[in-house]
Amino acid sequence: MIIVGLGANLPWLGRKPIENIRLAIKSLSRLGPLHLQSNFYKSIAWPDPSDPPYVNAVVTLKDVDLAPHSFLQALHVIEAAFGRRRSEIERYAARSLDLDLIAYHDSIIRPDRTGGLILPHPALPDRSFVLMPMAEILPDWKHPVTGITCGEMIGNIDTQGTEILSNNIKHS
Repeated sequence: MIIVGLGANLPWLGRKPIENIRLAIKSLSRLGPLHLQSNFYKSIAWPDPSDPPYVNAVVTLKDVDLAPHSFLQALHVIEAAFGRRRSEIERYAARSLDLDLIAYHDSIIRPDRTGGLILPHPALPDRSFVLMPMAEILPDWKHPVTGITCGEMIGNIDTQGTEILSNNIKHS
């Protein structure tokens, strides 16, 4: 199972962040069949809480015809189509779309000397805005390195500031 976290807190082409997330999910479905989709969540912007709040969600795909690095590049192409411009200077800046590859099956990938893709996503255990929607659809998912479930990870962090925004998603 492939797990993707979605987030947005800026409009793009007149669309609200929640609309960007909905359209991005449709774009993801072109990469492979969607399996599960969380509800939408609202979270406080970090590191600058004065930025607009984020809309977040998590989706899973059963399988794709891309290797992990190529899949990540496909996510970057989708982000760019929504106005995302990547910059190390503004790494945590507000954005119209952010797609994070959280896990690619049970793959464990560590960066080489040049950096690059790390799987599972290294910040997952600290991010309530990913863990809460993920726990909704995958409470028993186990981190392939630590063996800790998603539900257990939530118990280890502060979830204040992340709340369900809508509960109109049907799980497949």
